[in-house]
Amino acid sequence: MRVEIKLDDGFKNFTKMLQELPTNVQKKVLQQAVNAAIKEGSSKVKAAAPKSDPDHRSAASREYGHLKSNIEVRTVKRPRPAQKGARIDTGDAFWGNFYELGTRYQAAKPWFGPAFQSAVSSMLTMLSDKLASGIEKEAQKLK
Repeated sequence: MRVEIKLDDGFKNFTKMLQELPTNVQKKVLQQAVNAAIKEGSSKVKAAAPKSDPDHRSAASREYGHLKSNIEVRTVKRPRPAQKGARIDTGDAFWGNFYELGTRYQAAKPWFGPAFQSAVSSMLTMLSDKLASGIEKEAQKLK
């Protein structure tokens, strides 16, 4: 069985196919697909993260590690019922917000938002690919 999901149908076919699977399988497939898509985006965010001069690292960077090394994907523990979620988190690297939004001493130098926006199409492609392969794999198991 070959499952194909086209983004132009607004995921209507995906929803129908996913609902035909048992509830626990639906949740598993959906969460795995969401995590894979967000990981795709996190790689672009990591690549865009501001890099400190090795000779002039801030005290926060020395204590908590580089901004890039703090960026990770975290599963959202309590999304709304029947939904799954994940997010890109900067962990202990609180100063990433200072770069993104600016402070009264430093002008904003957005890096997270633009990197995330540039990754949206690849994340949607990854989401549809992982949903299709996950549904196909679970459907084969049920046969």
